[in-house]
Amino acid sequence: MKKIIFINILIFLTCLSFSQEALKIQSGGSITIQNGAELVLQGGLTLDNGSSLLNNGTISLKNNTASNISNWTDNSILGASTGTGIVIFNSTHPQQFTGPTSFYTVYLNTDQLTINNDLNISNLLRLIKGKINTTNYVVVLVNSAASSLENDVSNTGYSNSWINGNLRRSIATNTSSYDFPVGNSERSNLLKFLNNNITGPTALTSSFGTKPGTDAGLNVIENGNTYTAVNNGGVWKLIPNNTATGGNYALHLYFNGFTGLQDNRFGILRRPDASSNAADWIVPTGSLLEPLNGTGRKVSDGFARRFNISDFSQFGIGEFNLATPCEINGQAAVCTGSSDNIYSGPPGMTTYLWTATGATIVGPNTGPSVSVSVSGVGSFTLNLMTTLNGVTAQCSKTVNISFVPTCDITGPNEMCAASINGYLGPINMLSYSWTTTPGLNIVGPNTDALVNVTSSVPGPHMLTLNATGIGGCVSQCTKVITVKPLPPCGITGSSNITSGTSNNQYTAPANLSSYSWSIGGNGSIVGPATNSSVNVTAGAAGSFTLTLTTTLNGCSVSCTKVVTVDPSTIYSCNISGPSEVCNGSLDVFTAPANLTSYTWNITGNATIIGSNAGSSVSVSATIPGSYTLNLETMLNGVGCSSSKTVNIIACVNACTYTQGFYGNVKGKACYNNTGTTMTSSQLMLNAFGATTSKVFGNTANNRFFTLFKSNITSGDIYKMLPGGGNAKSIDVDNTSPFDGAYYADQSTWSLVPLETKGQQKGKIRNSLLAQTITLWFNIQNSSNLGNIILHEDTLLTKATTDCGNTTPVGEASKFGLPHNVVVYLNGGNGYPATVNGLFALANDVLGGVNTTMNASAVEQAVDVINNAFDECRVLVGTIPYNDQSLVRTGQLIVKMPEVTVTGETNVLKVIAYPNPYKNHFQLLITSPVSGMANIEFFTLNGQKVYEMNKRVVVNANNAITYTGPLRFATLIYKVTVEKNIATGVVLKPN
Repeated sequence: MKKIIFINILIFLTCLSFSQEALKIQSGGSITIQNGAELVLQGGLTLDNGSSLLNNGTISLKNNTASNISNWTDNSILGASTGTGIVIFNSTHPQQFTGPTSFYTVYLNTDQLTINNDLNISNLLRLIKGKINTTNYVVVLVNSAASSLENDVSNTGYSNSWINGNLRRSIATNTSSYDFPVGNSERSNLLKFLNNNITGPTALTSSFGTKPGTDAGLNVIENGNTYTAVNNGGVWKLIPNNTATGGNYALHLYFNGFTGLQDNRFGILRRPDASSNAADWIVPTGSLLEPLNGTGRKVSDGFARRFNISDFSQFGIGEFNLATPCEINGQAAVCTGSSDNIYSGPPGMTTYLWTATGATIVGPNTGPSVSVSVSGVGSFTLNLMTTLNGVTAQCSKTVNISFVPTCDITGPNEMCAASINGYLGPINMLSYSWTTTPGLNIVGPNTDALVNVTSSVPGPHMLTLNATGIGGCVSQCTKVITVKPLPPCGITGSSNITSGTSNNQYTAPANLSSYSWSIGGNGSIVGPATNSSVNVTAGAAGSFTLTLTTTLNGCSVSCTKVVTVDPSTIYSCNISGPSEVCNGSLDVFTAPANLTSYTWNITGNATIIGSNAGSSVSVSATIPGSYTLNLETMLNGVGCSSSKTVNIIACVNACTYTQGFYGNVKGKACYNNTGTTMTSSQLMLNAFGATTSKVFGNTANNRFFTLFKSNITSGDIYKMLPGGGNAKSIDVDNTSPFDGAYYADQSTWSLVPLETKGQQKGKIRNSLLAQTITLWFNIQNSSNLGNIILHEDTLLTKATTDCGNTTPVGEASKFGLPHNVVVYLNGGNGYPATVNGLFALANDVLGGVNTTMNASAVEQAVDVINNAFDECRVLVGTIPYNDQSLVRTGQLIVKMPEVTVTGETNVLKVIAYPNPYKNHFQLLITSPVSGMANIEFFTLNGQKVYEMNKRVVVNANNAITYTGPLRFATLIYKVTVEKNIATGVVLKPN
C-alpha cells in the first residue's frame, strides 16, 4: 500500500531511542492522513491542546524498540482527532489511551489496552488480540448495527480479546443479535443479546464480575423446580439507558470458567443491579426456558439461554434440582434385531408413562421399567413422564442402534495334515476371536481377520469366529474343516555307491497317486522320474541328495536320502598362484590342465572376474584381509576338490616426482597412474587448475613466497628448480606493500633466498621451500598421495610395470622418515598424520607459524615422500620405529629384499590387521608347529594389559580376534608358540 502523509504546518517529531512517543503534534500543528495512506508509529502519539489530526487513512501504534511504550494521549479539551480512518493498537506490550478522542474505527491487536477516559467509537470495533481494561470508564460503540463489533477469525469465542470492564452498545428496534464480549482479567464471558424488537432503550451497558453476596435466602421456584444456588462463576450486568416499553429479548450467557453445572438443571435469574441479597433473585417476568435438552439447557452448549425477557439488571446462572426425579437407566447402544432391552426409571414414582420413537415397547409401558425391541439401524428415543405427588417430570434417552455384522468364514473345506491354511473372516470388524475344536490348532494370533490353522489329526474339525462390529454387536459363524492324512514317503536303496557306476535303483512306497524324483550333487537320474522307482548314475566322488515327493488324495509330502559317492581313482587338482596380493589387484590362478570340468568359487574379500569354469580363473582382490579360492574338478567321473587361501595386503598407489624432474623442461611422466603421459610443464599447470597462484609460507607473518602459474608458462620454474641450500623459514618482508617474495621482483629474492647472479641465477637456495613446492605439485596430481597415513617411520614401496598398472612388481624398497617428524604428526599437534598433514607442517615452518619443528627434519621428511612414490610406486607396507634398519645414503633410499610388516622370529609369522585400527583388529598367525599360542599385549611403558591363549594349526592362517581393552593408542603384542616368538606393534589413531 502506498503511504502518503501531508503535513500542513510545522510539527514536532521525535525519534529518540528513549522517548515515549514517536509523534507529537504541538498546539497549532496539524496532520492529514489521506484515504489509503498508512502511518506506522514505533511509539506513541501525543496531541496537544489546539492541535488537529485528520485521519482518513490508517494509524498503527506499535511499541517503541527502546522503551516498548506506544500510547495515545490527547491533551485537547474537545478531542483533536477527526476523520473516518482506522486506528490500530498493535503492540506486544501494554498500551494506554488518555483523552477525549472520538475514534471512527478501532482495531485491537495488542497485549492489553488500558483506557483512562471513555473510549468512544462511532463506527466499528474489531477485536483481534488483547483485552481492554476499563476500570471506571466505558468502551462506547455508537453505531447501532449489530455488525459494528467484529470478532476476528483468530479470536474464536472471544478467547484472545474481550472487554475487561464496561461495554456500552447502541441498539435499534430490530431482531439482530448483539455481542457483549465482557469478562474479567483472566477470561471472556460473552453476553449475547438477541433482540426481539425491543423499544425504549437505545443503548445497553454490560459488564461481568464476581457474584456479590452468598446464596443465603435464595427462594426461587420455576416449573416446580427449586433453585438452590447461583453459580459462583460470576454475574453479568445489562443496564439500559431507557426503560423498555415494548418487545422483548433473549439472553445467551456463556459460562466460560463455570463449574458444577448439570444438564437441564440450570437457568438464568435476575435481580437489581446493585443487589447482593440472594432473596432478590427472581425469574424474569414472563420469560421462559427452552424445553428439556433444548438450546442452552445442556452443559455442552456452552451457554445458558432464556427468552421472552422484557426487563434488565443483574443476571446470574441459577442451579436447581428436579422436583420430580426423571432419569432413564439402560444401555446407550443396542444391536439391530435385538429384543428384551430393559430400561428403568427412578423408583417410587406415583405414575410412569413410556413412549418410544424408532423402536417398539414390548409389554406394558406404565411400569418403572420397560422392554424395548429394535430393528433397523441408526437410533431410537425413549421418553419417560413421571409424576410424584401431582408434580410431573419428563426425560428422554437417545440410544444408538448398531447393525449386527454378517459373519462368514472364507477358506477351503479340506486341508492336508501338517499343512497351514489361512481362513478369512469379514473385514473391518472391531475385534475377532477365533476358536477351534480339539485336533485343530491355531498358528499365530487368533484376534485378526485372518487366522492360520494346522492339524496332524485326520478327520472333521470345527473353526468358530466371534466378530464384533463397529457398534459393538457380535455375530458368530462356524466352518467344518476335514483334515486329510498325508501319504507315506520313504526311499529304499544303497547309501554308498562308487563313482561312475550306473543302475543304482531307489524305490518308494507303492500304490500312491503320483511320484516326483529329483537329485542334487554328484549324480544323475536316468530314465523317468515319475515312477515308484528311479535309476541313478553316480558322478564324481562326494555325495548326492535324492529327493522324493509323493501324493495321495491331493496331499503331498517330501523326503530325502543322502548317498555317499566313493572315488574310483585319485588325481591332483591343486591351485597354483600367488599367496599374497594387493587390494585392488587382478590375479590369475591355474589348475592342472586337461581335466573334464572345472568349477571355481570364492569366499572372503575378493570376486571372480569372468568365467569360473575354465582351467584358470581371474580374481579381483578388494579390501585388505584374505580370501579362499575353492576348486571342484571332474576327470573320468571322479571329482576332486582343493582350496587356496590368499592374503590381501593394503597397497596404495601414488605418483610422485622429484624436483629434478620438475626442473627438467623435457621431462615426461605418468599422470596419476591413468595411462596418460604428460610433460613436466603440463603436470605443473594441472596442479594450478583454475587458480593463478599458490602461496607457500604464511601471509599473516609476512613470511611467504608466491608461485604464479605464469612462472610455468614463462619457463622461470626451470630456473628455480631443482633447488638446494639450507632448510629454513622464509625471511620477513618488512618493505611496503609487504607482498612477500616472488620471482618477478628480484628485490624480494633475498627473502627466499634465490640465487641472484651467475649461472645459477634464480635458483631456490632453500631446500625446504624447493621440496615443499615439489610435494605440492605431487599432491595436486596424485589423488591418493595426500591421504596416505604416516603412523610408522618407514614406508615400503614397489614399482609397477607401466603407467596405468597398479600391480606391484619386484623387490620392495625402504624409505625412512625422520622419527621426530612422525612422532610430532601423531602427537595431536593440530596436523593429521598424513602426507597432507606433512605438507601443512612444512608450509607452517616456512611461514614461521611453527617454530617447534626443526626445518631440516621436515625437509628430509618431505624429500622422502617425493622419492618414495617416484614414477607411480605402490605402498605395500610400513615398518615401525623399533624395526628400522635404515642405511642412510645421499638419496635416503636403500634397496632391500621384499619384507613383511611383522615381527618375525624362528619363522613364526604374525600380522596385525587392520593396522592402524578403529574398533577391532585380528592377529593372523602362521606357526611352524601346531599348539597353544600364548598372546600378550603391552603398553609402550611395558605394562601388560591383556593376555589370551588360542590353539593354532601348523602352516595355516589362524585368525585370532583381539578382545581386550581398546583405550590404548599403541599396543605391543608378543606371540609365543612353544619356543617360537614373534612381536609387533598395533596403532589406534586418535
